[in-house]
Amino acid sequence: MAIHDVAHVELFMRDKMAALDHFVSGMGFTPVADSVEVDRSSALLSQGDVRLVVTTGHGIRSFLNEHGDGIADIALTCDDVAATRERAVAAGARPVASRYGVPCVTAFGDVCHTLLPRRPAGAAPPGRRWVAVSGRPAPSAGRIRRLDHATVRLERHTVEDQADFYRDAFGLSRDRLLRLNSWSRRG
Repeated sequence: MAIHDVAHVELFMRDKMAALDHFVSGMGFTPVADSVEVDRSSALLSQGDVRLVVTTGHGIRSFLNEHGDGIADIALTCDDVAATRERAVAAGARPVASRYGVPCVTAFGDVCHTLLPRRPAGAAPPGRRWVAVSGRPAPSAGRIRRLDHATVRLERHTVEDQADFYRDAFGLSRDRLLRLNSWSRRG
């Protein structure tokens, strides 16, 4: 049931072109492939072993209206997908339907974790029709080789509960996958 790595992170964004410009021009990511569906469009970016999926479209409007631009999925690779899913559900996660035919569970808010078996480095997220970007630039040596954490915004009173959830659901220490930062909500 061991979690090994972050397979990819999917970001739901209002403005795909601005996001791609930021990640490609500003951060050195390389466009790898595109996937177009009826209600959304995604771009797969890479740098080192890091895979980002940037998604826009009317199919994600409710997420954007509720949360704004941000992380929608942190896909994890694991030894035993079924056992990891069972452990996560026992720890309080809800199984959620995946558009792509792979196990997925809730995490915090509307963020989910897609659970995947270990895969070859550079593998595209499963279940979508990815089309390689033609004439893509050669991958840069890049500054980012591996994703070792994601910082998320949580209500102050939920930080300890979320840390316990990740320990119980996935066997992760606080520093292994998520650095849980709390900011009190203003307003």
